Amino acid sequence: MEPGSQLIGNRYGVAPTPGSSMVLDRETMELVPCDESRCRFGKYYEDIGWVNRAPYLAFGGWGCAINNYTDPTKKLYASDFCAYASSKDVSIDNIIPFADSNNTKNGQDPYRLSHVDNNALNLYVERGYEEAATKEFLSSYQFGLDSQNLVVDIRFPTASQLNAILDKEFHDYLNATVLGTIPEAERPIRRVEVSKSITQQWEQVITAYDSQGSTQYPVLEIYQRLRGVYAPDYEFNYLGSIRGYGYALVALIFFLSLLFSAFTAWYRKSHVVRASQPIFLMMICFGSAVLGSVIIPFGIDDGNASIEEASQACMAIPWLVGLGWTIVFSALFAKIWRVNIVYRNSMKFRRLQVSEMDVLLPFGIMFTANLIILLVWTLLDPLYWDRIPLSELQSYGTCTADGNSPVWKVCISLLAILNGLALFLANFQAYQARNLATEYGESKYIGMAMLCILQVVLIGIPLLFLVNSNPSASYFIRVTIIFVICFSILSLIYVPKIYHFYRKDGKKKSMTASMARNGGLSYRVLDKVSHFFSTNILSVCFFSVANLIFSVPSPCRSVCFDCERGEDQRSQAQIR
Repeated sequence: MEPGSQLIGNRYGVAPTPGSSMVLDRETMELVPCDESRCRFGKYYEDIGWVNRAPYLAFGGWGCAINNYTDPTKKLYASDFCAYASSKDVSIDNIIPFADSNNTKNGQDPYRLSHVDNNALNLYVERGYEEAATKEFLSSYQFGLDSQNLVVDIRFPTASQLNAILDKEFHDYLNATVLGTIPEAERPIRRVEVSKSITQQWEQVITAYDSQGSTQYPVLEIYQRLRGVYAPDYEFNYLGSIRGYGYALVALIFFLSLLFSAFTAWYRKSHVVRASQPIFLMMICFGSAVLGSVIIPFGIDDGNASIEEASQACMAIPWLVGLGWTIVFSALFAKIWRVNIVYRNSMKFRRLQVSEMDVLLPFGIMFTANLIILLVWTLLDPLYWDRIPLSELQSYGTCTADGNSPVWKVCISLLAILNGLALFLANFQAYQARNLATEYGESKYIGMAMLCILQVVLIGIPLLFLVNSNPSASYFIRVTIIFVICFSILSLIYVPKIYHFYRKDGKKKSMTASMARNGGLSYRVLDKVSHFFSTNILSVCFFSVANLIFSVPSPCRSVCFDCERGEDQRSQAQIR
């Protein structure tokens, strides 16, 4: 109040800020008429329609802060002072000054609920304020506090700079319109320019603050947190582009399986393929493709599929691993077991016919047992997709099972024992066939494959535990383990045979034609030499080298393990 002036009643009044019948559509960024859905906190008037009000609290209140590194005694004194200054009885004197000419206080804006209640109204009246106008003033405050559409002043770093820019630009524009320096026709364009200028200056101020080394949170995040609308970037740890690595490996496994299957089918009547037992070679290719296809569900999570689909992919993993593993190693076991049966009988000079069906019984038993265990697991306690939180803003998805149920534990234990048995039997039969020729027994190459698998398992399994909470790293390791298993089996079983087929069969055909032209002299000479060395302990070494270089038939005993009725052609197993 100016000195010497007097307060005269009914000369001032207060009311809530006027509302608007238009509201901004955030999607189209256009002003649209208010309705009940767009203006949820608006009010309907018969003559106007829906009006949206957004009370603005220009004053956000007072705050008291004490340096944490201050002496504890000083902290106590400072906190006592803050409590005293903001107390109800003391603060009211600064909020409601006396309405007389001797008071030079303008009064502070209310910042406690007690500053706007009925007791405050009585105190205003006692200190010389007109009751009706004061009531309007306090009710307007209360209306703003009670509104769910309340707007508060900005309270983040750089707020004072932003307000200063806004005030200056608005003042300059309004002043120019009052003075008439901006023609009426140019004012719409000028308003757009003012808006762009404000935006540009604000962006410069905010960018400068965000780029400071001492800045912990950007201005936008602070503002959103204060408004209660902050939505932090949540890290789901989806697999993302690393899936391409897995898809490339599974494509390579499928390609090799099809390629080697085609080789087996195309050259099924050749000596090397017949001796290698095509049915079991095809089973190895098929089992490797099944085992390798587990890489596909490895790449499924709730980022590229629904929760239900991700759970189905989880349960597909033990199915593909269990059945693929059983097919591969049961086929290897049956294949080499068949050769060993023939070999043992040939050592006793007994002729024995062993068909594929005679040695497929163990495969059928293991496959059926795997099938039953997997069915029980799927029906009683299937795996499901779940998210494990790492923090408030980060989690990762994984396949999990009911921790209280013993079903999955029993099933996975039985599968491990059963498939471990298939692996052991295949290696045991390969060891027994270690003295057979390459085209009949793949002991050396199976051993090399097992060594590759053992190395990658010994390295990969511990790493899986270390990176369990990192889906991308875990996916990379699991995919690599599966690929090494499939690739080592396919390549080490097939590549030596393909090499042997093209090298020895080609040389044999060329040598046969040459011997026919030369009257078979070379063959007869080698045949006599072979009879000489057959009684010598060095014959094994000689005929191994001769067979490798000249494809000379061995003089050792031959047994028929792939005889067919009505056919003269028989596969011969060379016994060193």
